[in-house]
Amino acid sequence: MDRFFEFVESGLGVDCPAMVADRVVPSFLRSAERHSFQSLTAKNLRLWVTDMLCKGMKLTTCRRYVGALHTLFLGVTDISGNKCGSEDPFVTVKADLHRQSECQDSKIADNLSLIPRLLKKEKSSSDWQIVNIVLYLLYNVKSSLEDVVRLRFEDPVATCLHAGDIIDGMRVSPQQKYVFALGQGKKREQRIIHDLLADMHTVLRMSGMDFGTEFSRESLTSMWIHTALGNGITYGEIRAILPELPRDWAFLSLVEPADIDADRECSIINRVADAVNDKTVRWYVMKLRSGISPEDITSEENAFKGSGFEELSFYYPVRKVVRRENRKMVTEELPYLPGLLFFRMRSDKVGRFMSLTGNKAWCYRVTNSPDSPYSFISRSEMTRFQRHIGKLTADVEMELVNRHAAAIGDKVRISGGGLLEGQEGIVREIRNVDGSCAYVLRLSESSFIRWNDVKVDETFVESVS
Repeated sequence: MDRFFEFVESGLGVDCPAMVADRVVPSFLRSAERHSFQSLTAKNLRLWVTDMLCKGMKLTTCRRYVGALHTLFLGVTDISGNKCGSEDPFVTVKADLHRQSECQDSKIADNLSLIPRLLKKEKSSSDWQIVNIVLYLLYNVKSSLEDVVRLRFEDPVATCLHAGDIIDGMRVSPQQKYVFALGQGKKREQRIIHDLLADMHTVLRMSGMDFGTEFSRESLTSMWIHTALGNGITYGEIRAILPELPRDWAFLSLVEPADIDADRECSIINRVADAVNDKTVRWYVMKLRSGISPEDITSEENAFKGSGFEELSFYYPVRKVVRRENRKMVTEELPYLPGLLFFRMRSDKVGRFMSLTGNKAWCYRVTNSPDSPYSFISRSEMTRFQRHIGKLTADVEMELVNRHAAAIGDKVRISGGGLLEGQEGIVREIRNVDGSCAYVLRLSESSFIRWNDVKVDETFVESVS
């Protein structure tokens, strides 16, 4: 086998047909370089065939290429004088090709180019929920339509960070059980799914996308596969994530699933989601260089916003410390994380923003490589962090106060603010100051200390069912 590979690499004889020399062999060698193989096996031949089909080559042309290379293979003699065809890897591959079909959907790339139209939808839009369901299924490729209908806020956090953001943004009332309000409990599940597919098809068609006469979950899965392949995800990794392939990509079954762990799968799903939507507003962290204070950067906030960074906001959490100095009590603010400045902005603008900060700071990346993407903090992680230290930014505060208020006598839990986090108590009194709400709680007794009346801000109080 290796002898044949060396033969096609070193050059072909003058009697080799032009089609084989100019098209078939170069095509095979390009696949060998791409997938780093140096031997002729059925597995490597399948990789070559998959490459050709992914590039849009007709199935009949692929069969002709494989047949031409097979003929060349049968005519090459190895060093011992035996024919290389004594162990013929082409037999099973040619049989597989007769059971395959080519990719039929030529509109995938065009449809993907229209995704930005969906991302511009406002929360007030009548099709806001349907757009979010489409994006959720596109990001979280392993989720089925049944999963979407059954999805509850109490379910485990989504593997895909983009999908998690959608879930966080869908709550409109504290009593809401399902993430997507689709009439669960009032209609049969299959009827909900039937109506949902029709609504998704209508919304996507209105955005300019074309799925022909048939739209299904597979339509979005096909878009995900196209995006994954365009962002360096291998055939084997796609097969590992998607055991069942859409009809348009059925030929990927030629390749065996790769052996990937849960971390790699999560990384792939998030990488593809980033490729679909690189304009998500997220939290990032910059490290201030020596001698630079947060004010050196935050003082230019208005100038930055005038340069196209309208979403920009900063977060530098500090705590107040009182100390005695020359018989006077002096209050000073000490940072929780000295030298680390959090900032929130659109993902696609981080690189340009950091270039404008000059040599004042640098932003953390996923790895130490200079071409590695910037590392961001998920919305849920940032919310937990802010609630824990008791210093909220406006976006988090607005989200947390938009909940059902507790009443006197209710059992509640303190969900942030530092020392008392996790404690449960009974609402004894409600105080309103400057339009905001604070609760006075009577906390339960512990083995060390008994807390009586404690004043807690509304954003750190949640009901205990």
